[in-house]
This record gives sequence, structure tokens and C-alpha cells, in this order.
Amino acid sequence: MIIKGRKIPLIILYKEALLRRIPQNSPHRPKIKEDLLKYWSGYHGECKVDRHLSTLSQKNVLILNDLQIPIGKTTFQIDSLLIFKSVALILEVKNISGMLNIGGEFNQFSRTNNDGIITGFTNPISQAERYSHHLRQWLKANGFAQLPVDYLVVFTNPSSVLNGLPNSKQFKQRVIKVADLLKKLSEIQTDYPKTVLCDRDAKKAAKKLLKAHIDPPIFTKIEETILTGVQCVNCRTFGMERKKASWYCNSCGSYDKQAHVQAIFDYFLLVNPKISNKQARSFLHVNSSKVVHGILNSMRLNSQGENKNKQYVTPFHSV
Repeated sequence: MIIKGRKIPLIILYKEALLRRIPQNSPHRPKIKEDLLKYWSGYHGECKVDRHLSTLSQKNVLILNDLQIPIGKTTFQIDSLLIFKSVALILEVKNISGMLNIGGEFNQFSRTNNDGIITGFTNPISQAERYSHHLRQWLKANGFAQLPVDYLVVFTNPSSVLNGLPNSKQFKQRVIKVADLLKKLSEIQTDYPKTVLCDRDAKKAAKKLLKAHIDPPIFTKIEETILTGVQCVNCRTFGMERKKASWYCNSCGSYDKQAHVQAIFDYFLLVNPKISNKQARSFLHVNSSKVVHGILNSMRLNSQGENKNKQYVTPFHSV
């Protein structure tokens, strides 16, 4: 049973909104594009894991994706958590290509690409081990100390080659390719044959984790001009005009009844998590408060206040 599904990370929506709304000659664009590729790659890798997990018997496991749990003065993030009646299993997912070297004398993780360039990364085994320690602490503090915690590092890129360096005892036990995930899950359940949670307590633990989850903190805003107006989805030009309950693009002649939706969402992501009628008129380049009132109400957004003090609230979290 999926207790917490996976959504496109908010950071991806934020980065895409930035690319739409900052000038083409902005010096920030190359780094934003680079980051965006990295975040999309990570998300697609996690979705590959989800597809494999979807074949599991939904009665035997509770699945929580993209958990961010506070503990003490910090938080820890789990790509996927599987709660069986006998063990809680953390999946740390990596979508990285190339020759991947893990372990060695200094317990490091590096990639060698086709050009021979070596890049170092945080060791995902150490990372997952640290998260498992935090999860044990959390479970103990919340009355589930009897539930063991284990972890796997799952590589999802088909072109990656895994290489365990000498003195890497954990490599074969903890690191797998996604194609071997179901087989490994079966082995882990065999390793933990003792049932320690009944169905009710397993669901109780999952619901407590879901309640404890917090959305990631807001990203750092860059100092950059944010372009206003409604963008044409057809030719990408800004400045669509409101005509006959639709939006008209003077550049390509196309009409779009819903073009304002992306503009309002961009405002929430880049400017402010709340928007008033006056602010929307300014951002959309529309003079009529009545027209904007109809636009905002049609989006069925939550709102606060009444009349001139009314503000519409972002549907996104932690913006």
C-alpha cells in the first residue's frame, strides 16, 4: 500500500519557472539548466524504482516516498521507505552513469566517465547508513523500537558499471542495480523472518511518519529580474492579451484560454506564495479587476480575507 506517493519535486517546478521568467542573457541560466537536468535525472531514477515496487503485494508492505523527517536540530531525507511487518527498509536511489567506484580505504564514491574524468560524490552507502541511524532514533522515540531498520543503495542508470573497491565489505550486501531490486527484497525478508509489528501497528508507524514529514525548506531566491505577463505556450513570447475570455498572442496569432494558469503558478513559485487581485492585475497585465477576479476564482485556489483584503494562496508547499 502506498501511504505517501511521489510527486515532481518542487525544486524542479521552481527551476523551470526561473528559466521561463528570467532574461535570456542572464548569467544564471547555465547553472539553472545544469541543476534542472540533475534534479530531473534523480526524479526519473526514483520513478524507475516505483515501477518495480508497484509489482509487490500491496498487503505485505507500506511505502512512503520522499520523506523528510525532523530529528533534533536537523532533518533526514528518504527516497523510499518500505515498512514490512519485520523490518523497515530505506532505499537510497542514484541515477548516475559511468564507472562507479565505491568504498576503498577511505570509503569514497567516485565516477569515471567515458573521457576518463573522475568526479567525487558523497558515498551513498554512508549516506543511507546515517539515515538508517536517524530512523532508528525516530522509531525508538515514537514507540516502535522493536522494528529493525536496514537499507539498500539502488542504482537505476542502465549504463552504470558498479565497481566495489578493496576493503568494501558493505558493497555486495548494500548496493544493487534496480533490475535486481525485487530479488533483493525477497532475500531481505528472509533475513528478517520474525514478525515484530501487526498490521495495525505497521500502519500506525507509517501514519506517524507521514504526519512527521515536513516539506523541504524554501530554496534560495536569486537576485534576478522576473519577467511579467502571460507567456504564449506556442511561441514562448510574453505579453499575451486578454480577448473574449481567452488569451491572444500578437506574435503568432494563437489563442489559449488557460495561459494565465502557468503565469499565476510562476508568481507563486518566484514572487510570493499569496496573490491579491491588484498583484495579479499587475503581473498578468490586465486592467480589469472583474476579469482578474473571474480568472483567480476559476483556478479554485484557497483564499484568505475578504473583498479588497482577499488573497489567493499557493497550492504548492514551502514556497
